[in-house]
Order: sequence, then C-alpha cells, then structure tokens
Amino acid sequence: MWNEGYVILPLWSIEETLSYRSRVEEVMRHAPEFRETMPSFAELTKETSYMGGATCFYGSPTVAYHSLFHEMRVAAETRAREVLQEGLRANGLSRVEMLYDRLMIRPPNVVPQSESAHVDHCLAANLEDVILGGWINLDSKPQIFTGLPGQFRKRTETRKRKRGESGFSLFSKQEQKELNQQMQKILIPPGHIFLFNECMIHAVTARKLDYTSVRLFLAFRLTNDIEPLFGRTELERRLVDQHTPLIKSGQECRYIPELYNSLHQAKIPRLKAQLDPRATIDMSVKHQSISSVKDICTFSIPDSYCYYYTPHCVN
Repeated sequence: MWNEGYVILPLWSIEETLSYRSRVEEVMRHAPEFRETMPSFAELTKETSYMGGATCFYGSPTVAYHSLFHEMRVAAETRAREVLQEGLRANGLSRVEMLYDRLMIRPPNVVPQSESAHVDHCLAANLEDVILGGWINLDSKPQIFTGLPGQFRKRTETRKRKRGESGFSLFSKQEQKELNQQMQKILIPPGHIFLFNECMIHAVTARKLDYTSVRLFLAFRLTNDIEPLFGRTELERRLVDQHTPLIKSGQECRYIPELYNSLHQAKIPRLKAQLDPRATIDMSVKHQSISSVKDICTFSIPDSYCYYYTPHCVN
C-alpha cells in the first residue's frame, strides 16, 4: 500500500455484507432525527433522499454514535490493523487515531458532480502525519475509485481551516488535463475495505446507477501526536453533547448544502420538513452576496436519544 497509495481488504462475505446493509437501512429509516419513518433503500428517489446534495454523504449523531456503526468501524479497524501498523513503521510514526466520517446513501439516478484531479488535505494534521480515507462497500456490486496509484502531492502547511475552505487542493488547468488522462479505475468488491493515502492524486467520476448505493466512510490518522486531531477538549465536548464530530477536513457535516441557499431554495422546505426540529441547529452561513441565511448545519440529538458510544480516539 505504501508505494501505490491504496489497499483493498476483504472484510465480509456477500451474505454478511447484505446483512449489514439491511441493518444499516433499518437504523437509518428509524433514526431519531427524522419526524417519520424514512423510505426503504429500494424506494428511494431524488425527491425522497435522506439529505440534500448529489454526493449524499450523510453525517449525524446516529451515524457517529449508534452501536451498529461503532461495530462496523471496529470490524474495519481490526481487519486493517496489520496494514496500519505497517504504515506506522514505514513512516516512523507510533499512534493510530480513528477519525469520524459519514455514511453515503445515494438514490438511483442521482449523479454527483465530477471533480478533476486533486488531493485531499487535512490541514489540522501535523506535516509528518499520514491521513487515510476510504470506505466499506455495502453494495452487492463493485464500487469505483478513480486515481493515480503511486503519484502523490504532500501538504506543505499545518493550520486551522478557514471558513468556507474546501478539504482538497486542486492542480492547474494544464496539470489537471494531463493527470485526468492518466486516471485509472480501481474496483472495490462488495464487503471490502478500501483505504487510500489522502495525498494520492485522485478524481471523482460521475456515474449514474439504477440502484441505491451505500458505503460507510472510514478515516485514520497515523501520527506521533498524543492529542486527537482537533484537540481533546473539542472531541470530548462533542462526545458529551452527542454532537456530530468534525470530518478530517475540519468541516461540519452539512445536512443542507450551502449552495442550496442561493441555487436550490425550493428544495429546502422538503428537507427541513422531514426533520424533528429538536434535532437541528440553525446556523448563519454566507454564500456570495447572500448572508445570514438560516440553514440546518448539524444535528444535536436530545438526551433521550443518546446511544452508547466508546470514543475511538488516539490509542
């Protein structure tokens, strides 16, 4: 992995994978942040999606703290432990931190926007840290990652993420054109873990599917630091409050994309209406000339909904 930049690991049989998919479906249909039972994965459409946006990356306390997702993350970490330990030795590092990431539930015929060649950047990490992203494939068919194995561009700075700043770094138009022509498709079979170094050059290719696609995202930090990525105080505050953790880019998990405030305002009422108002936080956001637009940004589940959770921080 450490030369190519990625690894694919078998985790579950197809029968086990589909069983976990069904369990995820049951949990999400009855997640406490929703007013009513949500549609089954087979019934999902563009108009009944669990959240806004074409990527359909869903982050909430349910995904962060429910015992099912904890079970799945522990299974993934256990299966990947040998690879992670190998990464520590190869990079002169000593600790593994499992970071929070989201769940993808993408309805049929929903196509995310393509993204040209780029690398992900976790700006809060130390320069010597190695940050891994990836996911568990919960479909019955292979999923695809588009990238350039063995080609990397490392971060050159460590700092706090600025508001509105994305979690990745693009190349010049000429570089993108050349790199996009070299991209390779990597197939991730059902029930397999895919992990990649965030400094590996990759892209997002738009693909239309005729079924609901599901994956649980994973993220790891290899480090010598004894403190969690965003600080122990911040992590403990979110755990105590059952507040959705930050993802590795430092971004909050948005339920309604910020662009909806200016481009898709007609879609916002439906999305807000399917949420329990006790489970939302309104935050002021800015986008172009529009300011102080109220938007659901993150979830805070009432105490009566708190799940058991053992924090997976630096160990």
